[in-house]
Amino acid sequence: DLGMNIFNPGLQKFKYIDQNTPLLQQSKPNVTDIFESSDKNIWISTWGNGIFKYDSNFIFQSNYIHKEKDAASLGEPFSLIWTLEEDDRKRIWAGSQYAMLSILTPSTGKFINNIVPEFQHYTIMHITKDKSHNLWLGLYNGSLGKWDAVSNKISVYNNLYGEDCKDPTVIDGLFVDEKNLLYVATNQYGLTRFNEAQKVMDEKNIFPQHILSPGSLNDSVIMGGTSGKGFFLFNKIKKTTRFYNTNNGL
Repeated sequence: DLGMNIFNPGLQKFKYIDQNTPLLQQSKPNVTDIFESSDKNIWISTWGNGIFKYDSNFIFQSNYIHKEKDAASLGEPFSLIWTLEEDDRKRIWAGSQYAMLSILTPSTGKFINNIVPEFQHYTIMHITKDKSHNLWLGLYNGSLGKWDAVSNKISVYNNLYGEDCKDPTVIDGLFVDEKNLLYVATNQYGLTRFNEAQKVMDEKNIFPQHILSPGSLNDSVIMGGTSGKGFFLFNKIKKTTRFYNTNNGL
């Protein structure tokens, strides 16, 4: 309930930015994503107060919300944003409910808004960029979308988890490693790895946990969170996993 916090290792203390901070008096402390763009600005998406932009010193710059009768404002009618990413044209992509995709040109402050028909009204939960500059979009129904940077087209990959994995799942994180392999965090099938050529997950249930926010520790190790077992480190080479929680030092 304290909103977003910034940890400064040099000072060993947190700075809190929440609804009581003068810059955010109209906001709620429900941050959904934090993203640093190529120009070092910090972008924060929220559940109900749109998108906040700060400079690299966390000085407030802009707040983007939906405005009635303004087609160039944020498209989601309640300013409910799940995820942010930047394309190679330095546009900021925002994923929302009901397959709403909003693309902001920062220099003009204007959005292009579309409900992506291929996504069948499923929420865009996560967006990440690969080494080929394509954008991958994780959906609430467990499917993957891909925006191809060359063709400027969106495609969808369904039925990714095989005949033995029929239960519905939610994508709770995307991560592209140094070899341009896409790892997908799910709430049903743990950490999975997507094979685009085969259009399926070629590694499933790497470890069976509800996985959140995977990222890179180094070339060999993926780190992230779980729902119930704390923090994890997964070694891609050795295929081993270690968990850290309040029982062992977290």
